[in-house]
Amino acid sequence: MHFRAYFVSAVCLCFSVLAGAEGSTVNPPLTTPPVISNLVPLQQWTSKEPTSEGALVAESVLGIQMINWVRRVAGVGETGSFPGYRFMQKTDSPVVVYFPSDGRGFNFMKDWQVPSTKNYRLDVAQYSPTTPNPWGLVSDAHLVSVEVNGGRGAWADIHFVPSTTSILDKDEKAIQPAQRLHEFLGPYSPNVGGQLDQVRRQLDSAIQTAKNQSDPAYDWVRNDSSQPKDFQGFTASWNPTTHGFSMIYYQRREYRHSESIPPRGPKCSPGEVSQVYGAEYTTKLTVSAHGPVQPQSSELVSFILAKGENPGFCVPQHPPPLPHPPRCHPVDRPGKCWRQITDANGCPGYQPIPNCK
Repeated sequence: MHFRAYFVSAVCLCFSVLAGAEGSTVNPPLTTPPVISNLVPLQQWTSKEPTSEGALVAESVLGIQMINWVRRVAGVGETGSFPGYRFMQKTDSPVVVYFPSDGRGFNFMKDWQVPSTKNYRLDVAQYSPTTPNPWGLVSDAHLVSVEVNGGRGAWADIHFVPSTTSILDKDEKAIQPAQRLHEFLGPYSPNVGGQLDQVRRQLDSAIQTAKNQSDPAYDWVRNDSSQPKDFQGFTASWNPTTHGFSMIYYQRREYRHSESIPPRGPKCSPGEVSQVYGAEYTTKLTVSAHGPVQPQSSELVSFILAKGENPGFCVPQHPPPLPHPPRCHPVDRPGKCWRQITDANGCPGYQPIPNCK
């Protein structure tokens, strides 16, 4: 297991490897925890051929939520309303697929214009493993070949419609993705496994080790008494080129240290300066029908983020009302020669022109 620590000061991030390395280097301040930033892609999709091969994976497996396309990681024990299927292929972000629907499923939409292609409209809904369907989708994960958008294919987008679906894992010799995923995630499940608390203890140990470092970036957290928040998530994907089914589990323990700052003005709320610190754990495994493609690897990293500041809210200051326009009285024109003027009160008037005949 690799063990790293990241330190952030007001001007720099000092990076050091706590085991098996020498020296340190200086990097820019962190804005997000480092592991999750490199673990899953951020809103990255590729176009799909008219027939595409991948995995349909439920959004929630054994009480663990999938890490979504904006890298959101759910809190431990947090559950979604419906564990809808996501299409997972290679290193793409999860694709939220909508299946043809006669009213079954959830998030039903009638006569939907599919955004990833032109001139393709139909009634659709999201399906979960419990949604009755004609293709035999009943497990938390299936390897599938799908017809994309009625054979039209799809450009890079978060949605497409698998108009027909063929399951590829019915053969006993094929990889069984649901079984593999359950074996991989089971030890970390809040409902099933016992590894969750063990990883928490490892994360706490890494955080404490980081606090004990001499780097001044940790001065403000050494006596911090805030309560931690725990997050966990997973992702899984099928690579039809290598025939590998890749699984990643992620866990994070996070502390948020906050201090109030005075209001900026008489009609402003107090502001807040906060910093986040914690540790991340991840483990990865890629398998094929013949066994592991690569040995399972794990990594544990502590981190501290750059300061964030919320200046507080101020009630908008409206400009003072304009004075009422003056009351102007009619003025006679002075003879034949005059020029029009505006007097000091803003009223129209006339000025005689000397020596005018």
